[in-house]
Formats: sequence, C-alpha cells, structure tokens
Amino acid sequence: LQLHDIAARDDRPSSVVFDLFAKTLYATHPYRLSSLGEKQSVSNIQAADLHDYHGRFLNPADMTLAVVGDVETDEVLAYAEKYFSAKSEPSTSVAAIAAEPPWNGARRAERHLAKAQCHLVYGFPGAKVSDSWRRALEVMQTLLSGQSGRLFLELRDKRSMAYSVSAMVVEGVDPGYFGVYMATSPEKVNNAVDGIRNELLKLTEISVSDGELLRAKQHLIGTHEIGLQRNSARAATMALDTCYGLGADRFMRYAEEISAVTPDSIVEVARRVINFDRSVLAVVGPSIDVATTA
Repeated sequence: LQLHDIAARDDRPSSVVFDLFAKTLYATHPYRLSSLGEKQSVSNIQAADLHDYHGRFLNPADMTLAVVGDVETDEVLAYAEKYFSAKSEPSTSVAAIAAEPPWNGARRAERHLAKAQCHLVYGFPGAKVSDSWRRALEVMQTLLSGQSGRLFLELRDKRSMAYSVSAMVVEGVDPGYFGVYMATSPEKVNNAVDGIRNELLKLTEISVSDGELLRAKQHLIGTHEIGLQRNSARAATMALDTCYGLGADRFMRYAEEISAVTPDSIVEVARRVINFDRSVLAVVGPSIDVATTA
C-alpha cells in the first residue's frame, strides 16, 4: 500500500515539486525527506526493522496522552495505567541532526516532467513552532492566499498567469518554511516568478490596511475555532503542543495571539523571512529556461 502511495505521489507534479523544493531547501535536515519514503527504502523494510523501531521509539515513558470528551476521569486513568504504564525510563538519546550549511545565494532546482503545465514552489526558511513571530507569519500567509488573497487577485484574476496559486506556512520543532506554490503554463514561468517576487516585496515595503488585516485575522480565528469543534482535533492539538513544549492549553491563546498582530508586525516578519539571497525556486514540468534572476 505504501509503495502504491509512493507511485501515486511521483505521478503528481504538485507532489514532485514540493519534494524537490524540500530537498533543495534542506541539505542535511530530515525535513528534506518525504514522509512516505522512497521506493527502495520502503521495499527494503523487514518485520525485524519494524520491531526494532517500535522498541526504540514507542516507549510509554515518552508518551503524551490527551483525552477530550464526556468521560469519567478515574476510568480513563485506570485504562491508561493498564495499557500504557511506563515500564522503562524516558529515552535519553536523541538523534543528532547535522547543522545546515550556510547560505551562499539563492538556490534553484528543475525537474523535467512530460506534462502540459509547470508547477513551481518559491520559498524561504521559516519559523519554529516556538517562535513568537509565527503568528504574524500566519497572518501574512493568509493575506496572500485564497480567492480574495493578493496572489490570486493579482496573478490569476488580473494577469491570468496561474491555474492555481497559494501561499503556505510550514512550521516544525526546527525551522520550517514559508512558500508560494503555483501551477502555470511553461511560457509564463518567468513572468509568474517575477509576479510572485513583486507581491512579496510589497509586503516588506508597504503596510497593509486595517481592513485587509482584520479580514485575515477573522478568517484565521474562525477557521481555528471550527477546526477544534471535534474532540479528536482538540485532543490531537493538546497532545502535540505538549510534546512540542508549548503547553496543553496553547490553543486557548490562539485568538489573542492572532489579534495582537499589527501592520508593523507584518512588515517586520516579511523583512525577516523574504530574503531573495536565502530563497529556493523549484520548478517541474516541460523543459523550460528559467531566468537566472529568479
């Protein structure tokens, strides 16, 4: 089943370009690797490998258990003690992750695919889940995304450069990334990249209006609240935030943190992240000549 998923992934240009982007953004960090794995590595996995992995990493002493819902606390604790009682000490060994090499200019990667469209990701190193400025970055991403976002209105509606375009923020225990994804025609790639650059530069130079900022905040807060209506979603959030060292109640401060973002915060975070000397452009599709200035 996993090999089937890998084959399906490798047949989707949008998936291929994100894999190419990650491998170009990160040289040594595990974030460069696909969570599905690769055909050879998955094919080589044996039952003994799974048993060894389970013994080393699925240690109940390291586990966070979050329970949300109309439950009897004593009963839940009894089940947890029965099935997940820690019989060992918490793990002390953490896999060493080599430091990323320093940047020496913008990076670019291209992969030929016999497809009609070109898919590109243009991005930059981003925030960690513990960074205080991550909320401003989320708001900035929202200003750019969606059918009312700047990228859609300018590059798709006005200039007909994109079949689809969106911005995304990915955060981790270590720095993730901020990026823009676009599907476009091969002959429009260079103009599309220039268009993305121009929209990003505006954020570093001109403050957003109060109305535009308010709409972005309301969208984020509303989406967050809707997403936590299910008990399973709230439990997952609490468990992960605890694992990340953020505290189980971090989600309760989300609206407050988003509301605190100001126009100056957006300019500040844009200048922090949008550095074209520390950028990655990944493109997949028919053979094209991507301008070196991109």
